[in-house]
Amino acid sequence: MRSDPDIERELKRRIQSDPDTNNADIATTVKDQIVTLTGFVRSFRQKRKVELLAKSIAGINGLVNDIQVRLPLLQRRPDPEIARDALEAINRRLPYSGDRIRLVVEDGLICLEGQVEWAYQSEAAEELSEAVRGASGVVNKLDAQSYVQSGEIRQKVSQALLEAAAFDANSQSSNSDHDEFVLLGAVRFWAARGAPRPSRRAATNSIMRRRSSMNALQRNTYVNDRTALMASHFGTSNEIWS
Repeated sequence: MRSDPDIERELKRRIQSDPDTNNADIATTVKDQIVTLTGFVRSFRQKRKVELLAKSIAGINGLVNDIQVRLPLLQRRPDPEIARDALEAINRRLPYSGDRIRLVVEDGLICLEGQVEWAYQSEAAEELSEAVRGASGVVNKLDAQSYVQSGEIRQKVSQALLEAAAFDANSQSSNSDHDEFVLLGAVRFWAARGAPRPSRRAATNSIMRRRSSMNALQRNTYVNDRTALMASHFGTSNEIWS
């Protein structure tokens, strides 16, 4: 078990060495392997980056992020402009699902509401909103409804975990119950608890296999949105499979 001072030293070193966070006014404290972050940053993305740096450190059991976002005067924008840019970004990246997403902006805080078919659409909408200039935070209230059977999800997640180097292959397991999915096992550091991204080939194969379990409308929505995301991830053209 790592000591609190050792964890704090590594966290401070990572914050100071990262070009996205080295100019932030951040204070860190660690007690009983629980990290508390306080201070001020200039953007919501900077706040999230500090949080991700903390989660990537081995030995942390908990995290409290009390960092406040203080936008520079030049970055402060009216809420309607923030809402417009967020919607444009979402509709551009998720052209077949963006019309199901509604958002409310108050004092720069973006709240996402509505229903999407897949969890990746909710995650993508949140990431796109975080990147909007002038956004001080994002609250994701999107409800994701999946059309894939739980048995298929369990099989695919188990295979993905086995292929991820951050996981201990012999200690992980998974369980699915209705719309909730539970992962059990051991990881080497906190950030590894996030879902591993598949390779381009694996993502493509996954799309083609899932199409057989959907009706025509669901299939087109899933494939078109997923292709758009893959194109942005891997630098490919945004082709649509028929």
